[in-house]
Amino acid sequence: MNFSLPTWFKSAFRRPAQADRPERGRKPNAQGQAGAKPLLWIDNTDLRNTDALAALVRSAGEHCEDLRVFSTGVTIPSPGPTAPEITDQPRPADSATSARSFVDQWQPDAALFFTSDLSAHLVLAADRGKAAIFMICDALPARLPRTILRRATRLFVTDNAQAERLRKAGIPDARIEITGPLCEGPAALPCNESERENLSRLMAGRQSWLAACTSAAEDIIVIEAHASVARHAHRLLLILVPGDPDRGPSLADNLRQEGWRVALRSTDEEPDEETQIFVADTSGEMGLWHRLAPVAFLGGTLSPDGHGTGADPAGPAGLGVAIMHGPKTSDHEDYYTKLDTAGAARTVRDAPSLARALETLIAPDQAAKLAHAAWEVSSSGAETTERIVSQLAPALDSGRGQ
Repeated sequence: MNFSLPTWFKSAFRRPAQADRPERGRKPNAQGQAGAKPLLWIDNTDLRNTDALAALVRSAGEHCEDLRVFSTGVTIPSPGPTAPEITDQPRPADSATSARSFVDQWQPDAALFFTSDLSAHLVLAADRGKAAIFMICDALPARLPRTILRRATRLFVTDNAQAERLRKAGIPDARIEITGPLCEGPAALPCNESERENLSRLMAGRQSWLAACTSAAEDIIVIEAHASVARHAHRLLLILVPGDPDRGPSLADNLRQEGWRVALRSTDEEPDEETQIFVADTSGEMGLWHRLAPVAFLGGTLSPDGHGTGADPAGPAGLGVAIMHGPKTSDHEDYYTKLDTAGAARTVRDAPSLARALETLIAPDQAAKLAHAAWEVSSSGAETTERIVSQLAPALDSGRGQ
């Protein structure tokens, strides 16, 4: 983006002399009450950042008690039931008046912007409102808006090249931090430990794999692949989690009619030595299944009528699961690309290719290679998130009770 500021704009928003600048101490925020809960504003217009931002909010909530968050631009998905709720707001019109009015209404303690779509009016309004300003340098424009960048308390850059450009633009080195790119860290998938221990005992000594969040069309592909591999791995157990749990009973009935030995989770059946397919048709137990199966196919990515609206790969990657997926990954495309580039996942396109990948990955040494690579991708995202949050947290805490 070629970011330039017209002369009238520079003059209208001349940076005041240091002596005239307001102190960073917080005034009463949105409710106009001193001691109100800390408030973080996230401005983002890139859909690819949303999962990572959900993870960032989740982490920020762990560091900052009673944190409130509002966002402008693209909607950020819920970061989870115990994380701060995110209030979505339309991005203000691109004018000084609209930006000032918006900031005066919300009065955030800290504001997080992305340099790839930086609104000068919003940054200047946030600075005028005494918010601590942070910028994630996902991309730097060819012509750097120096006046705007200098308003930032901290700029998070992906590499040394970006850091050097900012230094040459006059940004103090103390405000620049090399964090690497922002990407989604692992969500902490919950797991009932007693259930895990019980099922691990029942499955002891057996190879197993998971097909998660599958569509009806993908069930057929998964079962065909399972049948192919089970000819050589006779005790192989498939944990099949349909994307719609209500399909579980009918799915189990159909499989039994085809001659499969099936256990159904929703009727409290448990897999025994003879079980070939365990239909896990319950909600909220994905963390359990990912801990039991070292290899997983993530559904919603292979269905003939699918649009990539399947399982989130961040959770299993963080647990060190060897991941297989189809080519339709649009909802989580950025994260799948990271996994594929790192050799941390296998792309499959049909039942034969799924069977070939599965036959390779049920070998523990092969699964371990993918699992380690997936964990490294996941942990790098978590490290970047934590470094950013460690800078945000003091700014949010300083606004409390002032």
